[in-house]
Amino acid sequence: MVSSSLAQPKEGLAPVLREGAVSTPVQVPGAVGASRAPADYGDLVHAIIGVDPEDHGALLSLVREGLSASVIRRLEIAYGATQSEIAQALRIPLTTLRRRLRQDEQLTVDESDRVIRLARIKDLALGMMHGDDQAAVAWLRAPREILGNESPMVRANTEVGAREVEDLIGRIRHGVFS
Repeated sequence: MVSSSLAQPKEGLAPVLREGAVSTPVQVPGAVGASRAPADYGDLVHAIIGVDPEDHGALLSLVREGLSASVIRRLEIAYGATQSEIAQALRIPLTTLRRRLRQDEQLTVDESDRVIRLARIKDLALGMMHGDDQAAVAWLRAPREILGNESPMVRANTEVGAREVEDLIGRIRHGVFS
């Protein structure tokens, strides 16, 4: 298992999560001072894993290795959510999540996969909202009738639900309403 010490980030910059993965901090969407082009995708995923999200081999390797529990704090900030809300969205019991954070444990493969999934959903929502972080967070956290009155954040707590949210984002981006 790989562990790293987190340096204090500058405003709008995320510390490197894995030793050797990235040599410089990266922008975290929604962080103070963060800037982004409207078409950027994968920023939160990149901040969490420290590699290009399109590098599927590296992504798979990191997920199988297990991400550091400290990445949960990034999701809390990115979603403007409490630990309890993130625990629900990741399907990790709150007491387990708190212990993992306190002891800086690695997440399981399934938990790591769910972290990446939730980060990917946030990145897609940011793209849908043309980089407007507040609008993306508001959309992700509000119950949607089309999703059975669940918020996209909660609906995405399973792979099937995440695909439904991704499909909805795609339809909204392309003006397809059905």
